[in-house]
Amino acid sequence: MYKDDKFIHKVKNEYDNSINRFKIIQNTHLEEPLKIDIDISGNLLRYIEAFYNLSEKVRDITIKSVMDFLQLSVGGVSAFFNRHASLLKLFITGIHEHPVFATSYENKYVLTDQGKIYIELIHLFRDFYKSLQNP
Repeated sequence: MYKDDKFIHKVKNEYDNSINRFKIIQNTHLEEPLKIDIDISGNLLRYIEAFYNLSEKVRDITIKSVMDFLQLSVGGVSAFFNRHASLLKLFITGIHEHPVFATSYENKYVLTDQGKIYIELIHLFRDFYKSLQNP
């Protein structure tokens, strides 16, 4: 392909370096997300509050109940579950999970005690700072 042997080695080394850099990026994930500064987005807060409100009504939370509560499609809910899987493990645990589909309708989740505490603290701080802004 190339006549110059040195150029072939440069191309091969660059290729190997690119592959190795991709492996490093691909294999990284958050082990303990709360030990790192996390900006809790409004969307994440909406889902967490939905889990909290649904857990007060029923024991088992399903994908269908989250969809109905937030008035979203299955695509939006499954994308959220896949994107925030490591963070959601702090708030919910799966009881009956489908082995293949992460967001199957048969999956049942329960809000953990730690999740309830986090949500109640979020509500407490939110109400406190609202009271400071509106005396």
